[in-house]
Amino acid sequence: DCVMTGSQILEEHETGIEYKHLLEGKKMYPYFIDDAGEILSMPPVINSEKTGRVNESTSEIFIECSGFEKKILDELLVNLTTMFADMGGEIHSVKVTYADGTVDTTPDLSLRKRTLSSASIRKYLGLELSDKDVRKYLKKMMYEVSDTTTQDKRGSTLWTVKAPAFRFDLWHEVDIIDDIARAYGFNNFELTVPNISTIGGVLT
Repeated sequence: DCVMTGSQILEEHETGIEYKHLLEGKKMYPYFIDDAGEILSMPPVINSEKTGRVNESTSEIFIECSGFEKKILDELLVNLTTMFADMGGEIHSVKVTYADGTVDTTPDLSLRKRTLSSASIRKYLGLELSDKDVRKYLKKMMYEVSDTTTQDKRGSTLWTVKAPAFRFDLWHEVDIIDDIARAYGFNNFELTVPNISTIGGVLT
Protein backbone atom coordinates (compact mmCIF):
# COMPACT_ATOMS: atom_id res chain seq x y z
CA ASP A 1 0.00 0.00 0.00
CA CYS A 2 1.17 3.53 -0.74
CA VAL A 3 -0.08 7.10 -0.89
CA MET A 4 -1.14 8.20 -4.38
CA THR A 5 -2.20 11.45 -6.00
CA GLY A 6 -5.46 11.64 -7.95
CA SER A 7 -3.70 11.29 -11.30
CA GLN A 8 -1.66 8.33 -10.03
CA ILE A 9 -4.83 6.55 -8.89
CA LEU A 10 -6.33 6.94 -12.36
CA GLU A 11 -3.21 5.67 -14.12
CA GLU A 12 -1.85 3.02 -11.73
CA HIS A 13 -4.56 1.76 -9.36
CA GLU A 14 -6.68 -1.18 -10.58
CA THR A 15 -10.00 0.50 -9.67
CA GLY A 16 -8.77 3.88 -10.88
CA ILE A 17 -7.92 2.45 -14.29
CA GLU A 18 -11.37 0.84 -14.55
CA TYR A 19 -13.24 4.06 -13.79
CA LYS A 20 -10.86 6.75 -15.02
CA HIS A 21 -13.08 7.39 -18.07
CA LEU A 22 -15.51 9.11 -15.68
CA LEU A 23 -12.94 11.83 -14.99
CA GLU A 24 -11.21 12.02 -18.35
CA GLY A 25 -10.44 15.56 -19.44
CA LYS A 26 -10.81 16.94 -15.92
CA LYS A 27 -8.03 19.11 -14.51
CA MET A 28 -9.22 18.69 -10.91
CA TYR A 29 -10.42 15.58 -9.04
CA PRO A 30 -13.12 15.56 -6.31
CA TYR A 31 -12.33 14.39 -2.77
CA PHE A 32 -14.39 13.99 0.37
CA ILE A 33 -12.33 15.06 3.37
CA ASP A 34 -13.27 14.89 7.06
CA ASP A 35 -12.58 17.62 9.64
CA ALA A 36 -9.24 16.00 10.50
CA GLY A 37 -8.05 16.33 6.91
CA GLU A 38 -8.35 12.60 6.21
CA ILE A 39 -9.56 11.68 2.72
CA LEU A 40 -12.80 9.68 2.89
CA SER A 41 -13.11 8.94 -0.81
CA MET A 42 -12.36 10.06 -4.34
CA PRO A 43 -15.76 9.79 -5.99
CA PRO A 44 -16.73 8.16 -8.21
CA VAL A 45 -13.54 6.09 -8.28
CA ILE A 46 -12.25 4.83 -4.94
CA ASN A 47 -12.72 4.91 -1.16
CA SER A 48 -9.89 5.43 1.29
CA GLU A 49 -8.21 2.45 2.90
CA LYS A 50 -8.56 3.99 6.35
CA THR A 51 -12.29 4.72 6.37
CA GLY A 52 -13.64 2.75 3.43
CA ARG A 53 -12.86 -0.82 4.47
CA VAL A 54 -15.68 -2.86 6.06
CA ASN A 55 -15.11 -6.15 7.87
CA GLU A 56 -16.74 -8.40 10.48
CA SER A 57 -15.86 -6.06 13.36
CA THR A 58 -17.19 -2.89 11.72
CA SER A 59 -19.84 -1.28 13.95
CA GLU A 60 -20.23 2.16 12.38
CA ILE A 61 -20.70 2.91 8.69
CA PHE A 62 -20.61 6.30 6.97
CA ILE A 63 -22.61 6.06 3.74
CA GLU A 64 -21.57 8.52 1.05
CA CYS A 65 -23.55 8.90 -2.15
CA SER A 66 -22.19 10.94 -5.03
CA GLY A 67 -23.42 11.28 -8.58
CA PHE A 68 -25.21 13.45 -11.10
CA GLU A 69 -28.88 12.82 -10.20
CA LYS A 70 -29.68 14.05 -6.68
CA LYS A 71 -33.17 12.50 -6.62
CA ILE A 72 -31.74 9.05 -7.37
CA LEU A 73 -29.00 9.51 -4.77
CA ASP A 74 -31.53 10.58 -2.11
CA GLU A 75 -33.64 7.49 -2.80
CA LEU A 76 -30.59 5.23 -2.72
CA LEU A 77 -29.50 6.69 0.62
CA VAL A 78 -32.94 6.20 2.17
CA ASN A 79 -33.08 2.59 0.96
CA LEU A 80 -29.61 1.79 2.32
CA THR A 81 -30.08 3.44 5.71
CA THR A 82 -33.53 1.98 6.33
CA MET A 83 -32.21 -1.46 5.33
CA PHE A 84 -29.52 -1.24 7.98
CA ALA A 85 -32.05 0.12 10.49
CA ASP A 86 -34.26 -2.91 9.81
CA MET A 87 -31.25 -5.08 10.69
CA GLY A 88 -30.91 -3.31 14.05
CA GLY A 89 -28.79 -0.33 13.11
CA GLU A 90 -29.25 3.27 14.24
CA ILE A 91 -29.54 6.07 11.66
CA HIS A 92 -27.77 9.40 12.14
CA SER A 93 -28.32 12.37 9.85
CA VAL A 94 -25.74 14.57 8.14
CA LYS A 95 -26.04 18.23 7.14
CA VAL A 96 -24.68 18.88 3.66
CA THR A 97 -23.83 22.46 2.63
CA TYR A 98 -23.60 23.01 -1.12
CA ALA A 99 -21.58 25.65 -2.98
CA ASP A 100 -24.65 27.86 -3.46
CA GLY A 101 -25.28 27.94 0.29
CA THR A 102 -28.13 25.42 0.22
CA VAL A 103 -28.20 23.20 3.31
CA ASP A 104 -29.68 19.70 3.07
CA THR A 105 -30.15 17.15 5.86
CA THR A 106 -29.81 13.55 4.75
CA PRO A 107 -31.22 10.99 4.73
CA ASP A 108 -34.73 12.43 4.34
CA LEU A 109 -36.90 9.94 6.23
CA SER A 110 -40.05 12.04 6.28
CA LEU A 111 -43.26 10.20 5.47
CA ARG A 112 -44.66 10.64 1.96
CA LYS A 113 -48.28 11.74 1.57
CA ARG A 114 -50.56 9.83 -0.83
CA THR A 115 -54.32 9.63 -1.46
CA LEU A 116 -56.78 6.92 -2.48
CA SER A 117 -60.54 6.44 -2.44
CA SER A 118 -62.81 3.68 -1.23
CA ALA A 119 -64.52 3.84 -4.64
CA SER A 120 -61.24 2.81 -6.27
CA ILE A 121 -60.76 0.04 -3.72
CA ARG A 122 -64.21 -1.26 -4.63
CA LYS A 123 -63.48 -0.92 -8.36
CA TYR A 124 -60.13 -2.73 -8.40
CA LEU A 125 -60.67 -5.34 -5.68
CA GLY A 126 -64.42 -5.91 -5.85
CA LEU A 127 -64.60 -5.67 -2.08
CA GLU A 128 -67.00 -3.72 0.11
CA LEU A 129 -64.61 -2.91 2.92
CA SER A 130 -65.63 -0.85 5.92
CA ASP A 131 -63.56 2.19 6.82
CA LYS A 132 -62.44 0.29 9.92
CA ASP A 133 -61.11 -2.58 7.78
CA VAL A 134 -59.37 -0.23 5.32
CA ARG A 135 -57.66 1.50 8.24
CA LYS A 136 -56.61 -1.88 9.66
CA TYR A 137 -55.13 -3.08 6.35
CA LEU A 138 -53.32 0.22 5.74
CA LYS A 139 -51.77 0.06 9.20
CA LYS A 140 -50.74 -3.53 8.58
CA MET A 141 -48.80 -2.37 5.50
CA MET A 142 -47.05 0.44 7.45
CA TYR A 143 -49.20 3.37 6.33
CA GLU A 144 -50.39 6.11 8.66
CA VAL A 145 -53.86 7.52 8.03
CA SER A 146 -53.61 11.31 8.37
CA ASP A 147 -57.07 12.35 7.11
CA THR A 148 -60.36 11.04 5.72
CA THR A 149 -63.11 12.98 3.95
CA THR A 150 -66.46 12.01 2.40
CA GLN A 151 -66.03 12.21 -1.34
CA ASP A 152 -69.51 11.73 -2.80
CA LYS A 153 -73.18 10.95 -2.07
CA ARG A 154 -72.47 7.22 -2.10
CA GLY A 155 -70.37 7.73 0.99
CA SER A 156 -67.08 7.03 -0.75
CA THR A 157 -64.17 7.97 1.48
CA LEU A 158 -61.08 9.80 0.32
CA TRP A 159 -58.13 8.56 2.32
CA THR A 160 -54.99 10.63 2.88
CA VAL A 161 -52.18 8.40 4.05
CA LYS A 162 -48.52 8.75 4.86
CA ALA A 163 -46.24 6.08 3.43
CA PRO A 164 -42.81 5.04 4.77
CA ALA A 165 -39.87 7.01 3.39
CA PHE A 166 -38.52 4.00 1.48
CA ARG A 167 -41.71 3.43 -0.53
CA PHE A 168 -40.56 5.03 -3.76
CA ASP A 169 -42.62 2.48 -5.71
CA LEU A 170 -45.95 4.23 -5.07
CA TRP A 171 -46.78 5.84 -8.40
CA HIS A 172 -50.57 5.68 -8.26
CA GLU A 173 -53.33 4.91 -5.79
CA VAL A 174 -53.56 1.44 -7.32
CA ASP A 175 -50.17 0.65 -5.76
CA ILE A 176 -51.60 1.33 -2.30
CA ILE A 177 -54.72 -0.67 -3.16
CA ASP A 178 -52.43 -3.56 -4.10
CA ASP A 179 -50.99 -3.35 -0.57
CA ILE A 180 -54.52 -3.47 0.86
CA ALA A 181 -55.15 -6.61 -1.20
CA ARG A 182 -52.00 -8.18 0.23
CA ALA A 183 -53.07 -7.33 3.77
CA TYR A 184 -56.55 -8.71 3.07
CA GLY A 185 -54.96 -11.88 1.71
CA PHE A 186 -55.02 -12.96 -1.92
CA ASN A 187 -56.23 -16.41 -0.86
CA ASN A 188 -59.31 -14.80 0.72
CA PHE A 189 -60.64 -13.45 -2.57
CA GLU A 190 -63.64 -15.33 -3.96
CA LEU A 191 -62.78 -16.94 -7.27
CA THR A 192 -64.98 -15.73 -10.13
CA VAL A 193 -65.04 -16.18 -13.90
CA PRO A 194 -64.34 -12.86 -15.67
CA ASN A 195 -67.38 -11.50 -17.51
CA ILE A 196 -65.56 -11.20 -20.85
CA SER A 197 -65.41 -13.21 -24.07
CA THR A 198 -62.08 -13.36 -25.88
CA ILE A 199 -60.22 -15.64 -28.22
CA GLY A 200 -56.55 -16.26 -27.55
CA GLY A 201 -53.88 -16.22 -30.21
CA VAL A 202 -50.13 -16.33 -30.70
CA LEU A 203 -48.39 -12.96 -30.58
CA THR A 204 -45.79 -12.81 -33.34
